[in-house]
Amino acid sequence: MSKKMKHKDIKFENESAELLFQEIESHYPSLDLKGQPLSEEQALAMYYHAKGLQIPEINNKRYIPVYNIIAC
Repeated sequence: MSKKMKHKDIKFENESAELLFQEIESHYPSLDLKGQPLSEEQALAMYYHAKGLQIPEINNKRYIPVYNIIAC
């Protein structure tokens, strides 16, 4: 990636969460987290949502990704 992504101030649980978030940004260009850390599970759910795929259940929880942690 040639430009530095705008997520440099976001705290990620791990590298996988950050990589998934980079992919998500291409689907939600006005993405803005509300100052919360982004976990790998949340990033994965957001990725599935952005791709139009079924949102996975993780730890017996079905994630509805964009509504609680993102202000578009």
